Amino acid sequence: MTKSRWTLSVTAALTAILLPALCRSLPPEIHSNFSTDEEGWTAVGGSIIYHEFGGYRDGFLEFQDTAIGDGYIVAPPRYLGDLREYITGYFRVQLKTYVGTDGVVEPIFGRMEIRSGTLVIAADMVAPAPVIGWIPFTLLLELNSWGGDVLEWRSLLSNVTEIRIYLDVQTGLLDRAGIDEIHLHPGEIANESWTWGAIKGLYGR
Repeated sequence: MTKSRWTLSVTAALTAILLPALCRSLPPEIHSNFSTDEEGWTAVGGSIIYHEFGGYRDGFLEFQDTAIGDGYIVAPPRYLGDLREYITGYFRVQLKTYVGTDGVVEPIFGRMEIRSGTLVIAADMVAPAPVIGWIPFTLLLELNSWGGDVLEWRSLLSNVTEIRIYLDVQTGLLDRAGIDEIHLHPGEIANESWTWGAIKGLYGR
């Protein structure tokens, strides 16, 4: 077999293996816009009040702290399960608080936790300060933003059993926060670096 024919054969074989991965579409965006109701989000350590108007666009959720301890909201099932295809994606939410600019905000406000059984990794979306008006916050779904090690990270995202967003603004009771437009955007496909140019580059063509 000549060198050119061998190169063509190898290139064809690599293409047959890698092209399906290159052409694989990204997973769907998962989102909650709260246009009509709570969309399955629930509260722990407080209560959720659904508002039809007044959100970033229309409806939104208001979390009111009604219990001692850290209050948070819990994501519905569509955000759970195997999220490994969302690695390098990101969460984006709209937040606002109902405290004065001189109010002391709890450090846990705006924290997101991803849980898989007893394994928990957390990251803070916002600084501990009042959020006046609707402001978007983005949290990258990558290891550098969350801590832990690579094996823990991949294990966690392979079977997500709970996602929490902490909305406890201040110490005491009856403090309130609004949340809207919760989006989980997919990231880049891990195999995308295998472009046609990279395949040809292996063989000097």
